[in-house]
Amino acid sequence: MKKTCAFLLAAVMIFAMALPVCASSSGSGTAAAPASTSTANIVVTSGNANDELDAYKVVTAAFDETTNNLTLTFTDAFSAFIKSESNKTAVKTVDDYCNLTSGSDTMKTLLGEFSAYVKATGSTISYDYKATTDADGKATFSNVAMGQYIIIGAGNTTGAKIYQTVTAEVVPEISDSKYVLYPEYDVTMKTSTPTSDKTVKGTTADTNNNATASIGDTLSYELSADVPTYPNGATNTTFYMGDTLSNGLTLKSTAEQIVVTGYIENSATGTVLTRGTDYTVTISGQKLYIDFTYANIKKYAKVTADYDAILNENAKVGTSTGNLNTYDLIYSNSPFHGDTSTTHPDKDTPGYGSHESTKTVYTYALIINKYAKDSPDTKLANATFQIKDANGTAVGTVTTDANGYAAYSGLEAGTYTLTETTAPTGYKLLSDPVTIKIDSSQAFASSTTTTTTTYTTDKTKAKYGVQALNAEGTPLWLAEGATGGEPTANAAQPAGYVPAYVASVTTTVTGTPGTGTAADGYYKTDIANAKGSTLPSTGGIGTTIFTITGICLMLAAAVLLITKKRMSVR
Repeated sequence: MKKTCAFLLAAVMIFAMALPVCASSSGSGTAAAPASTSTANIVVTSGNANDELDAYKVVTAAFDETTNNLTLTFTDAFSAFIKSESNKTAVKTVDDYCNLTSGSDTMKTLLGEFSAYVKATGSTISYDYKATTDADGKATFSNVAMGQYIIIGAGNTTGAKIYQTVTAEVVPEISDSKYVLYPEYDVTMKTSTPTSDKTVKGTTADTNNNATASIGDTLSYELSADVPTYPNGATNTTFYMGDTLSNGLTLKSTAEQIVVTGYIENSATGTVLTRGTDYTVTISGQKLYIDFTYANIKKYAKVTADYDAILNENAKVGTSTGNLNTYDLIYSNSPFHGDTSTTHPDKDTPGYGSHESTKTVYTYALIINKYAKDSPDTKLANATFQIKDANGTAVGTVTTDANGYAAYSGLEAGTYTLTETTAPTGYKLLSDPVTIKIDSSQAFASSTTTTTTTYTTDKTKAKYGVQALNAEGTPLWLAEGATGGEPTANAAQPAGYVPAYVASVTTTVTGTPGTGTAADGYYKTDIANAKGSTLPSTGGIGTTIFTITGICLMLAAAVLLITKKRMSVR
Protein backbone atom coordinates (compact mmCIF):
# COMPACT_ATOMS: atom_id res chain seq x y z
CA MET A 1 0.00 0.00 0.00
CA LYS A 2 2.84 2.44 0.86
CA LYS A 3 4.57 1.68 -2.43
CA THR A 4 1.33 2.16 -4.33
CA CYS A 5 0.64 5.52 -2.61
CA ALA A 6 4.18 6.66 -3.27
CA PHE A 7 3.81 5.74 -6.93
CA LEU A 8 0.49 7.52 -7.24
CA LEU A 9 1.85 10.63 -5.51
CA ALA A 10 4.84 10.67 -7.84
CA ALA A 11 2.52 10.31 -10.82
CA VAL A 12 0.37 13.18 -9.58
CA MET A 13 3.46 15.34 -9.11
CA ILE A 14 4.73 14.54 -12.61
CA PHE A 15 1.31 15.25 -14.10
CA ALA A 16 1.02 18.50 -12.17
CA MET A 17 4.44 19.56 -13.38
CA ALA A 18 3.25 18.89 -16.92
CA LEU A 19 0.76 21.72 -16.80
CA PRO A 20 1.13 24.00 -19.79
CA VAL A 21 4.52 25.63 -19.40
CA CYS A 22 3.37 28.48 -21.61
CA ALA A 23 1.56 29.82 -18.57
CA SER A 24 3.27 32.93 -17.31
CA SER A 25 1.27 33.46 -14.14
CA SER A 26 2.70 32.98 -10.67
CA GLY A 27 0.89 32.50 -7.37
CA SER A 28 1.00 35.07 -4.60
CA GLY A 29 -0.42 35.32 -1.11
CA THR A 30 -0.82 32.52 1.42
CA ALA A 31 -1.40 29.14 -0.23
CA ALA A 32 -4.07 26.83 1.21
CA ALA A 33 -5.48 23.39 0.52
CA PRO A 34 -7.93 23.59 -2.38
CA ALA A 35 -11.50 22.37 -2.54
CA SER A 36 -13.55 21.38 -5.53
CA THR A 37 -15.20 24.81 -5.53
CA SER A 38 -12.08 26.88 -4.88
CA THR A 39 -11.55 30.08 -6.83
CA ALA A 40 -8.79 32.67 -7.06
CA ASN A 41 -8.11 36.05 -8.64
CA ILE A 42 -6.03 36.58 -11.77
CA VAL A 43 -4.26 39.94 -11.87
CA VAL A 44 -2.96 41.01 -15.27
CA THR A 45 -0.47 43.85 -15.63
CA SER A 46 -0.42 45.50 -19.05
CA GLY A 47 0.69 49.07 -18.40
CA ASN A 48 -2.23 50.71 -20.17
CA ALA A 49 -5.37 52.12 -18.56
CA ASN A 50 -9.00 51.49 -19.47
CA ASP A 51 -8.42 48.56 -21.79
CA GLU A 52 -10.67 45.53 -21.99
CA LEU A 53 -9.22 42.07 -21.35
CA ASP A 54 -11.18 38.91 -22.07
CA ALA A 55 -10.35 35.54 -20.45
CA TYR A 56 -11.38 32.34 -22.25
CA LYS A 57 -11.26 29.09 -20.31
CA VAL A 58 -9.46 26.41 -22.33
CA VAL A 59 -8.59 23.79 -19.71
CA THR A 60 -10.80 22.77 -16.81
CA ALA A 61 -9.00 21.75 -13.61
CA ALA A 62 -11.29 19.51 -11.52
CA PHE A 63 -10.05 18.77 -8.03
CA ASP A 64 -11.55 16.08 -5.79
CA GLU A 65 -10.49 16.75 -2.21
CA THR A 66 -11.80 13.33 -1.13
CA THR A 67 -9.50 11.37 -3.41
CA ASN A 68 -6.91 14.15 -3.68
CA ASN A 69 -7.21 13.84 -7.45
CA LEU A 70 -6.64 16.58 -10.08
CA THR A 71 -8.05 16.08 -13.57
CA LEU A 72 -7.34 18.29 -16.59
CA THR A 73 -9.67 18.36 -19.61
CA PHE A 74 -10.26 20.70 -22.53
CA THR A 75 -13.35 22.87 -22.34
CA ASP A 76 -16.02 22.27 -24.97
CA ALA A 77 -15.12 25.57 -26.67
CA PHE A 78 -11.41 24.75 -26.85
CA SER A 79 -12.14 21.19 -27.96
CA ALA A 80 -14.18 22.61 -30.84
CA PHE A 81 -11.25 24.83 -31.76
CA ILE A 82 -8.76 21.94 -31.56
CA LYS A 83 -10.90 19.95 -33.99
CA SER A 84 -11.55 22.90 -36.31
CA GLU A 85 -9.69 23.90 -39.45
CA SER A 86 -8.50 26.99 -37.60
CA ASN A 87 -6.04 24.82 -35.65
CA LYS A 88 -3.11 24.23 -37.98
CA THR A 89 -0.87 22.76 -35.27
CA ALA A 90 -0.38 19.14 -34.25
CA VAL A 91 -1.94 19.81 -30.83
CA LYS A 92 -4.90 17.42 -30.46
CA THR A 93 -4.94 16.32 -26.81
CA VAL A 94 -4.38 17.78 -23.38
CA ASP A 95 -1.07 15.95 -23.25
CA ASP A 96 -0.02 17.62 -26.52
CA TYR A 97 -0.99 20.97 -25.07
CA CYS A 98 0.81 20.36 -21.80
CA ASN A 99 4.01 19.43 -23.60
CA LEU A 100 4.25 22.74 -25.42
CA THR A 101 7.18 24.95 -24.54
CA SER A 102 6.49 28.50 -23.47
CA GLY A 103 7.42 30.94 -26.22
CA SER A 104 7.76 28.23 -28.85
CA ASP A 105 6.58 28.89 -32.41
CA THR A 106 3.91 26.23 -31.98
CA MET A 107 2.58 27.91 -28.85
CA LYS A 108 2.59 31.36 -30.53
CA THR A 109 0.80 29.91 -33.52
CA LEU A 110 -1.77 28.15 -31.34
CA LEU A 111 -2.52 31.28 -29.34
CA GLY A 112 -2.83 33.35 -32.51
CA GLU A 113 -5.07 30.80 -34.21
CA PHE A 114 -7.30 30.54 -31.17
CA SER A 115 -7.59 34.34 -30.94
CA ALA A 116 -8.56 34.50 -34.61
CA TYR A 117 -11.01 31.62 -34.07
CA VAL A 118 -12.65 33.55 -31.23
CA LYS A 119 -13.04 36.56 -33.49
CA ALA A 120 -14.44 34.49 -36.36
CA THR A 121 -16.93 32.56 -34.18
CA GLY A 122 -17.85 35.35 -31.81
CA SER A 123 -21.51 34.39 -31.92
CA THR A 124 -20.87 30.85 -30.68
CA ILE A 125 -17.99 31.34 -28.26
CA SER A 126 -17.80 33.98 -25.59
CA TYR A 127 -15.38 34.97 -22.89
CA ASP A 128 -15.70 33.48 -19.42
CA TYR A 129 -14.45 36.58 -17.61
CA LYS A 130 -14.02 40.21 -18.56
CA ALA A 131 -11.93 42.86 -16.81
CA THR A 132 -10.82 46.44 -17.46
CA THR A 133 -7.39 47.80 -16.62
CA ASP A 134 -7.24 50.52 -13.98
CA ALA A 135 -5.20 53.72 -13.99
CA ASP A 136 -2.07 51.67 -13.22
CA GLY A 137 -2.67 49.33 -16.13
CA LYS A 138 -3.80 46.39 -13.98
CA ALA A 139 -6.89 44.27 -14.51
CA THR A 140 -8.32 41.84 -11.94
CA PHE A 141 -10.43 38.82 -12.85
CA SER A 142 -12.19 38.02 -9.57
CA ASN A 143 -13.32 34.64 -8.25
CA VAL A 144 -12.03 32.70 -11.22
CA ALA A 145 -12.82 28.98 -11.31
CA MET A 146 -9.91 26.56 -11.47
CA GLY A 147 -8.44 25.98 -14.91
CA GLN A 148 -6.22 27.57 -17.51
CA TYR A 149 -7.23 30.62 -19.50
CA ILE A 150 -6.15 32.37 -22.67
CA ILE A 151 -6.36 36.13 -22.21
CA ILE A 152 -6.92 38.38 -25.20
CA GLY A 153 -6.53 42.15 -24.98
CA ALA A 154 -8.60 44.79 -26.74
CA GLY A 155 -7.64 48.46 -27.04
CA ASN A 156 -9.86 51.46 -26.45
CA THR A 157 -10.17 55.06 -27.56
CA THR A 158 -7.13 56.14 -25.57
CA GLY A 159 -5.17 52.93 -25.76
CA ALA A 160 -1.84 52.81 -27.49
CA LYS A 161 -0.80 49.25 -26.69
CA ILE A 162 -0.74 46.21 -28.93
CA TYR A 163 -1.45 43.15 -26.79
CA GLN A 164 0.20 39.78 -27.17
CA THR A 165 -2.10 36.89 -26.23
CA VAL A 166 -1.04 35.16 -22.98
CA THR A 167 -2.13 32.29 -20.76
CA ALA A 168 -2.81 32.26 -17.04
CA GLU A 169 -3.96 29.50 -14.74
CA VAL A 170 -5.72 28.88 -11.47
CA VAL A 171 -4.52 25.33 -10.89
CA PRO A 172 -3.50 23.57 -7.65
CA GLU A 173 0.20 22.83 -7.42
CA ILE A 174 2.19 20.59 -5.12
CA SER A 175 4.05 22.01 -2.16
CA ASP A 176 5.51 19.77 0.56
CA SER A 177 3.74 16.76 -0.99
CA LYS A 178 0.35 18.50 -0.78
CA TYR A 179 -1.85 20.29 -3.25
CA VAL A 180 -2.17 24.01 -2.57
CA LEU A 181 -3.89 26.88 -4.27
CA TYR A 182 -2.90 30.53 -4.06
CA PRO A 183 -5.52 33.27 -3.62
CA GLU A 184 -4.05 35.25 -6.51
CA TYR A 185 -2.20 34.53 -9.73
CA ASP A 186 -0.24 37.29 -11.45
CA VAL A 187 0.67 37.55 -15.11
CA THR A 188 2.32 40.25 -17.20
CA MET A 189 0.74 40.76 -20.57
CA LYS A 190 3.34 41.67 -23.15
CA THR A 191 2.48 44.81 -25.04
CA SER A 192 4.20 47.00 -27.59
CA THR A 193 3.73 50.66 -28.38
CA PRO A 194 4.87 51.89 -31.79
CA THR A 195 6.25 55.43 -31.82
CA SER A 196 6.73 57.88 -34.63
CA ASP A 197 8.78 60.94 -35.48
CA LYS A 198 9.00 63.64 -38.11
CA THR A 199 11.89 65.73 -39.37
CA VAL A 200 11.94 68.62 -41.83
CA LYS A 201 14.82 69.91 -43.94
CA GLY A 202 15.07 73.03 -46.06
CA THR A 203 14.44 75.40 -43.16
CA THR A 204 16.55 77.88 -41.21
CA ALA A 205 16.49 77.98 -37.43
CA ASP A 206 16.15 81.41 -35.86
CA THR A 207 17.58 82.47 -32.51
CA ASN A 208 14.70 80.78 -30.68
CA ASN A 209 15.30 77.56 -32.66
CA ASN A 210 12.12 77.99 -34.68
CA ALA A 211 12.18 76.37 -38.11
CA THR A 212 11.71 79.16 -40.66
CA ALA A 213 11.47 79.32 -44.44
CA SER A 214 10.60 81.78 -47.19
CA ILE A 215 7.42 81.45 -49.21
CA GLY A 216 8.30 79.40 -52.26
CA ASP A 217 10.93 77.29 -50.47
CA THR A 218 10.87 73.53 -50.89
CA LEU A 219 10.74 71.65 -47.57
CA SER A 220 11.74 68.00 -47.32
CA TYR A 221 9.79 66.00 -44.72
CA GLU A 222 10.59 62.55 -43.40
CA LEU A 223 8.02 60.50 -41.49
CA SER A 224 9.28 57.54 -39.46
CA ALA A 225 7.46 54.83 -37.51
CA ASP A 226 8.27 51.76 -35.47
CA VAL A 227 6.71 48.70 -37.06
CA PRO A 228 4.26 47.12 -34.57
CA THR A 229 4.52 43.50 -33.51
CA TYR A 230 1.21 41.74 -34.01
CA PRO A 231 0.54 38.25 -32.63
CA ASN A 232 0.25 35.30 -34.97
CA GLY A 233 -3.20 35.01 -36.50
CA ALA A 234 -4.04 38.70 -36.03
CA THR A 235 -6.94 39.71 -38.24
CA ASN A 236 -6.65 43.49 -37.87
CA THR A 237 -3.17 44.68 -38.74
CA THR A 238 -4.15 48.20 -39.78
CA PHE A 239 -0.99 50.32 -39.84
CA TYR A 240 -0.75 53.61 -41.70
CA MET A 241 0.83 57.06 -41.71
CA GLY A 242 -1.56 59.99 -41.94
CA ASP A 243 -0.02 63.40 -42.62
CA THR A 244 -2.03 66.63 -42.73
CA LEU A 245 -0.54 69.75 -44.27
CA SER A 246 -1.81 73.16 -43.21
CA ASN A 247 -3.12 75.41 -45.98
CA GLY A 248 0.22 77.23 -46.06
CA LEU A 249 1.89 74.09 -47.41
CA THR A 250 1.44 72.45 -50.80
CA LEU A 251 2.40 68.84 -51.40
CA LYS A 252 5.00 68.88 -54.16
CA SER A 253 5.74 65.15 -54.45
CA THR A 254 3.43 62.87 -56.38
CA ALA A 255 2.55 59.39 -55.12
CA GLU A 256 5.28 58.00 -57.39
CA GLN A 257 7.88 60.41 -56.00
CA ILE A 258 7.35 59.59 -52.32
CA VAL A 259 10.16 57.30 -51.16
CA VAL A 260 9.27 54.66 -48.53
CA THR A 261 12.09 52.70 -46.90
CA GLY A 262 12.26 49.79 -44.45
CA TYR A 263 15.04 49.30 -41.90
CA ILE A 264 16.03 46.05 -40.22
CA GLU A 265 16.75 46.24 -36.47
CA ASN A 266 20.07 48.04 -35.74
CA SER A 267 20.72 48.70 -39.43
CA ALA A 268 21.38 52.16 -40.82
CA THR A 269 20.96 50.92 -44.39
CA GLY A 270 17.39 50.66 -45.57
CA THR A 271 15.54 48.90 -48.35
CA VAL A 272 13.35 50.98 -50.65
CA LEU A 273 9.88 49.42 -50.55
CA THR A 274 7.59 48.83 -53.51
CA ARG A 275 4.48 50.97 -53.92
CA GLY A 276 1.41 48.87 -54.59
CA THR A 277 2.93 45.81 -52.95
CA ASP A 278 4.42 46.88 -49.63
CA TYR A 279 2.34 50.03 -49.27
CA THR A 280 -0.16 52.26 -51.02
CA VAL A 281 -0.34 56.06 -51.21
CA THR A 282 -3.56 58.08 -51.10
CA ILE A 283 -3.57 61.86 -51.53
CA SER A 284 -6.81 63.61 -50.62
CA GLY A 285 -6.58 67.39 -50.60
CA GLN A 286 -4.16 68.39 -47.85
CA LYS A 287 -4.04 64.84 -46.45
CA LEU A 288 -1.48 62.19 -47.31
CA TYR A 289 -2.01 58.53 -46.36
CA ILE A 290 0.54 55.72 -46.58
CA ASP A 291 -1.02 52.32 -45.80
CA PHE A 292 1.32 49.40 -45.15
CA THR A 293 0.83 45.74 -46.01
CA TYR A 294 1.83 44.31 -42.64
CA ALA A 295 2.76 40.84 -43.90
CA ASN A 296 5.33 42.41 -46.20
CA ILE A 297 6.91 44.89 -43.80
CA LYS A 298 6.74 43.09 -40.44
CA LYS A 299 10.39 42.01 -40.78
CA TYR A 300 11.45 45.64 -40.51
CA ALA A 301 11.91 47.47 -37.22
CA LYS A 302 11.26 50.90 -38.74
CA VAL A 303 9.82 52.41 -41.88
CA THR A 304 10.25 55.94 -43.24
CA ALA A 305 8.52 58.03 -45.90
CA ASP A 306 10.16 61.05 -47.58
CA TYR A 307 8.34 63.73 -49.56
CA ASP A 308 8.63 67.41 -50.51
CA ALA A 309 6.25 70.30 -49.88
CA ILE A 310 6.35 74.00 -50.75
CA LEU A 311 5.60 76.87 -48.40
CA ASN A 312 2.90 78.57 -50.44
CA GLU A 313 1.22 81.97 -50.78
CA ASN A 314 -1.25 81.14 -47.96
CA ALA A 315 1.51 80.75 -45.38
CA LYS A 316 0.76 82.34 -42.02
CA VAL A 317 3.20 85.09 -41.07
CA GLY A 318 4.60 85.25 -37.53
CA THR A 319 4.76 82.81 -34.67
CA SER A 320 1.17 83.05 -33.42
CA THR A 321 0.05 80.17 -35.63
CA GLY A 322 2.80 79.21 -38.02
CA ASN A 323 2.43 76.59 -40.73
CA LEU A 324 1.70 73.30 -39.04
CA ASN A 325 2.22 69.82 -40.39
CA THR A 326 0.62 67.07 -38.26
CA TYR A 327 1.63 63.44 -38.63
CA ASP A 328 -0.39 60.65 -36.98
CA LEU A 329 0.77 57.06 -36.90
CA ILE A 330 -2.41 54.97 -36.63
CA TYR A 331 -2.41 51.27 -35.85
CA SER A 332 -4.76 48.58 -34.59
CA ASN A 333 -4.19 47.82 -30.92
CA SER A 334 -6.96 45.23 -30.96
CA PRO A 335 -5.53 42.77 -33.50
CA PHE A 336 -8.27 40.14 -33.09
CA HIS A 337 -11.22 42.50 -33.35
CA GLY A 338 -12.31 43.36 -36.86
CA ASP A 339 -10.37 43.19 -40.10
CA THR A 340 -7.57 45.28 -41.51
CA SER A 341 -9.05 48.60 -42.60
CA THR A 342 -8.31 50.54 -45.77
CA THR A 343 -10.56 53.48 -44.88
CA HIS A 344 -8.10 55.21 -42.54
CA PRO A 345 -9.93 54.97 -39.20
CA ASP A 346 -9.53 58.04 -37.05
CA LYS A 347 -7.14 57.88 -34.10
CA ASP A 348 -10.10 58.19 -31.70
CA THR A 349 -11.78 55.09 -33.12
CA PRO A 350 -12.11 52.34 -30.45
CA GLY A 351 -9.54 49.62 -30.97
CA TYR A 352 -6.89 51.88 -32.50
CA GLY A 353 -3.83 53.52 -31.04
CA SER A 354 -1.91 56.50 -32.36
CA HIS A 355 1.26 58.47 -31.96
CA GLU A 356 1.38 62.09 -33.09
CA SER A 357 4.33 64.15 -34.32
CA THR A 358 4.12 67.77 -35.44
CA LYS A 359 6.39 70.28 -37.10
CA THR A 360 5.71 73.99 -37.50
CA VAL A 361 7.49 76.21 -40.00
CA TYR A 362 7.40 79.96 -39.46
CA THR A 363 7.86 82.77 -41.94
CA TYR A 364 8.20 86.51 -41.41
CA ALA A 365 7.47 89.71 -43.30
CA LEU A 366 9.13 93.10 -43.85
CA ILE A 367 7.71 96.61 -43.67
CA ILE A 368 9.79 99.54 -44.96
CA ASN A 369 8.87 102.93 -43.50
CA LYS A 370 10.25 105.55 -45.89
CA TYR A 371 10.39 109.20 -44.73
CA ALA A 372 12.32 112.45 -45.18
CA LYS A 373 15.47 112.91 -43.14
CA ASP A 374 14.88 115.16 -40.11
CA SER A 375 11.12 114.96 -40.78
CA PRO A 376 9.74 111.52 -39.83
CA ASP A 377 6.17 112.63 -40.52
CA THR A 378 7.01 113.35 -44.15
CA LYS A 379 6.41 110.02 -45.87
CA LEU A 380 8.06 109.33 -49.22
CA ALA A 381 6.39 107.43 -52.03
CA ASN A 382 7.87 105.67 -55.06
CA ALA A 383 11.11 104.53 -53.43
CA THR A 384 12.00 101.13 -54.90
CA PHE A 385 14.14 98.57 -53.07
CA GLN A 386 15.64 95.29 -54.16
CA ILE A 387 15.74 92.69 -51.37
CA LYS A 388 18.67 90.25 -51.32
CA ASP A 389 19.43 87.45 -48.89
CA ALA A 390 22.75 86.77 -47.18
CA ASN A 391 24.00 84.93 -50.27
CA GLY A 392 23.34 87.93 -52.47
CA THR A 393 20.39 86.25 -54.17
CA ALA A 394 17.59 88.60 -55.15
CA VAL A 395 14.45 87.78 -53.22
CA GLY A 396 12.07 90.44 -54.47
CA THR A 397 11.40 94.10 -55.20
CA VAL A 398 9.08 96.50 -53.37
CA THR A 399 8.02 100.14 -53.91
CA THR A 400 6.73 102.45 -51.20
CA ASP A 401 3.16 103.66 -51.50
CA ALA A 402 1.65 107.11 -50.86
CA ASN A 403 1.96 106.51 -47.11
CA GLY A 404 5.66 105.71 -47.40
CA TYR A 405 5.19 101.99 -46.70
CA ALA A 406 6.27 98.93 -48.64
CA ALA A 407 5.73 95.34 -47.47
CA TYR A 408 7.13 91.98 -48.48
CA SER A 409 5.63 88.82 -46.98
CA GLY A 410 7.29 85.42 -46.56
CA LEU A 411 10.93 85.63 -45.45
CA GLU A 412 12.89 83.06 -43.49
CA ALA A 413 14.96 84.19 -40.53
CA GLY A 414 18.26 85.67 -41.62
CA THR A 415 20.19 88.72 -42.78
CA TYR A 416 18.99 90.76 -45.75
CA THR A 417 20.19 93.81 -47.65
CA LEU A 418 17.83 96.47 -49.02
CA THR A 419 19.30 98.29 -52.01
CA GLU A 420 17.47 101.43 -53.12
CA THR A 421 17.25 101.36 -56.91
CA THR A 422 14.90 104.33 -57.33
CA ALA A 423 14.83 107.30 -54.97
CA PRO A 424 11.77 109.41 -54.21
CA THR A 425 11.54 112.46 -56.43
CA GLY A 426 13.74 115.27 -55.11
CA TYR A 427 15.68 113.04 -52.74
CA LYS A 428 19.10 111.48 -52.87
CA LEU A 429 19.49 107.81 -53.80
CA LEU A 430 20.94 105.89 -50.87
CA SER A 431 24.62 105.29 -51.57
CA ASP A 432 24.84 102.07 -49.48
CA PRO A 433 22.48 99.13 -48.96
CA VAL A 434 20.61 98.87 -45.67
CA THR A 435 21.35 95.61 -43.78
CA ILE A 436 18.64 94.10 -41.58
CA LYS A 437 18.31 90.92 -39.53
CA ILE A 438 14.99 89.12 -39.15
CA ASP A 439 14.31 86.50 -36.49
CA SER A 440 11.95 86.03 -33.57
CA SER A 441 14.23 87.91 -31.16
CA GLN A 442 13.99 91.19 -33.10
CA ALA A 443 11.57 94.07 -32.63
CA PHE A 444 8.38 93.59 -34.64
CA ALA A 445 5.37 95.64 -35.59
CA SER A 446 1.68 94.86 -35.58
CA SER A 447 0.21 95.58 -38.96
CA THR A 448 -2.90 95.30 -41.05
CA THR A 449 -2.21 94.29 -44.63
CA THR A 450 -4.03 93.26 -47.77
CA THR A 451 -2.68 90.77 -50.28
CA THR A 452 -3.35 90.89 -53.99
CA THR A 453 -2.62 87.74 -55.97
CA THR A 454 -2.64 87.32 -59.73
CA TYR A 455 -2.81 83.95 -61.46
CA THR A 456 -1.69 82.35 -64.70
CA THR A 457 -2.20 79.07 -66.53
CA ASP A 458 1.40 79.17 -67.79
CA LYS A 459 3.49 77.09 -65.40
CA THR A 460 6.70 78.64 -66.78
CA LYS A 461 5.51 81.98 -65.40
CA ALA A 462 4.51 80.55 -62.03
CA LYS A 463 6.08 82.09 -58.96
CA TYR A 464 6.15 78.84 -56.96
CA GLY A 465 5.80 76.04 -59.51
CA VAL A 466 2.87 74.24 -57.84
CA GLN A 467 -0.86 74.61 -58.32
CA ALA A 468 -2.35 77.46 -56.32
CA LEU A 469 -4.65 76.83 -53.36
CA ASN A 470 -7.23 79.07 -51.75
CA ALA A 471 -7.17 79.93 -48.05
CA GLU A 472 -9.04 76.68 -47.26
CA GLY A 473 -6.52 74.53 -49.12
CA THR A 474 -8.77 73.84 -52.14
CA PRO A 475 -7.05 73.70 -55.56
CA LEU A 476 -7.64 76.66 -57.89
CA TRP A 477 -8.43 76.40 -61.62
CA LEU A 478 -8.59 78.78 -64.58
CA ALA A 479 -10.49 78.33 -67.81
CA GLU A 480 -8.39 76.62 -70.43
CA GLY A 481 -6.68 79.24 -72.59
CA ALA A 482 -7.13 82.02 -70.01
CA THR A 483 -4.09 84.20 -69.28
CA GLY A 484 -5.33 85.32 -65.88
CA GLY A 485 -8.45 86.36 -64.01
CA GLU A 486 -10.16 85.07 -60.91
CA PRO A 487 -9.72 81.31 -60.46
CA THR A 488 -12.34 78.75 -59.47
CA ALA A 489 -11.84 76.63 -56.35
CA ASN A 490 -12.73 72.96 -56.68
CA ALA A 491 -11.39 69.74 -55.18
CA ALA A 492 -11.47 68.04 -58.58
CA GLN A 493 -10.56 69.48 -61.98
CA PRO A 494 -13.67 70.95 -63.66
CA ALA A 495 -14.24 70.29 -67.34
CA GLY A 496 -12.61 72.95 -69.50
CA TYR A 497 -10.32 74.14 -66.73
CA VAL A 498 -6.59 73.78 -66.08
CA PRO A 499 -4.52 74.33 -62.92
CA ALA A 500 -4.03 77.94 -61.85
CA TYR A 501 -0.59 79.09 -60.75
CA VAL A 502 0.43 82.15 -58.77
CA ALA A 503 1.92 84.78 -61.07
CA SER A 504 2.48 87.51 -58.47
CA VAL A 505 1.74 88.40 -54.88
CA THR A 506 1.63 91.99 -53.62
CA THR A 507 1.27 92.88 -49.95
CA THR A 508 -0.01 96.36 -49.08
CA VAL A 509 0.08 97.94 -45.63
CA THR A 510 -3.23 99.45 -44.56
CA GLY A 511 -3.15 101.76 -41.57
CA THR A 512 -0.19 102.72 -39.45
CA PRO A 513 1.95 99.88 -38.09
CA GLY A 514 2.14 99.76 -34.31
CA THR A 515 4.33 98.03 -31.79
CA GLY A 516 4.12 94.27 -32.09
CA THR A 517 5.84 90.98 -31.36
CA ALA A 518 7.20 88.00 -33.27
CA ALA A 519 3.66 86.63 -33.21
CA ASP A 520 2.68 89.42 -35.61
CA GLY A 521 5.64 88.57 -37.81
CA TYR A 522 6.24 91.95 -39.45
CA TYR A 523 9.75 93.31 -39.02
CA LYS A 524 9.66 97.10 -39.48
CA THR A 525 12.67 99.10 -40.60
CA ASP A 526 12.81 102.89 -40.88
CA ILE A 527 14.78 104.35 -43.79
CA ALA A 528 15.27 108.10 -44.30
CA ASN A 529 16.24 109.99 -47.46
CA ALA A 530 17.99 113.38 -47.63
CA LYS A 531 16.89 115.96 -50.13
CA GLY A 532 18.84 116.30 -53.37
CA SER A 533 21.63 118.98 -53.79
CA THR A 534 20.38 120.47 -57.16
CA LEU A 535 18.63 123.82 -56.88
CA PRO A 536 15.11 123.95 -58.16
CA SER A 537 14.59 125.88 -61.40
CA THR A 538 11.79 126.72 -63.88
CA GLY A 539 11.85 126.63 -67.63
CA GLY A 540 14.11 124.60 -69.88
CA ILE A 541 17.86 124.26 -69.97
CA GLY A 542 18.06 127.01 -72.65
CA THR A 543 16.60 129.58 -70.28
CA THR A 544 19.15 128.65 -67.66
CA ILE A 545 22.04 129.06 -70.10
CA PHE A 546 20.84 132.51 -71.28
CA THR A 547 20.39 133.64 -67.68
CA ILE A 548 23.90 132.62 -66.68
CA THR A 549 25.37 134.21 -69.82
CA GLY A 550 23.53 137.49 -69.11
CA ILE A 551 24.81 137.60 -65.56
CA CYS A 552 28.38 137.06 -66.79
CA LEU A 553 28.06 139.88 -69.41
CA MET A 554 26.67 142.26 -66.79
CA LEU A 555 29.57 141.53 -64.47
CA ALA A 556 32.07 142.09 -67.29
CA ALA A 557 30.44 145.42 -68.22
CA ALA A 558 30.55 146.56 -64.61
CA VAL A 559 34.24 145.76 -64.40
CA LEU A 560 35.02 147.73 -67.60
CA LEU A 561 33.02 150.73 -66.42
CA ILE A 562 34.81 150.90 -63.08
CA THR A 563 38.20 150.57 -64.79
CA LYS A 564 37.46 153.46 -67.24
CA LYS A 565 36.36 155.77 -64.40
CA ARG A 566 39.57 155.16 -62.47
CA MET A 567 41.65 155.90 -65.60
CA SER A 568 39.73 159.18 -66.19
CA VAL A 569 40.46 160.36 -62.64
CA ARG A 570 44.18 159.90 -63.15
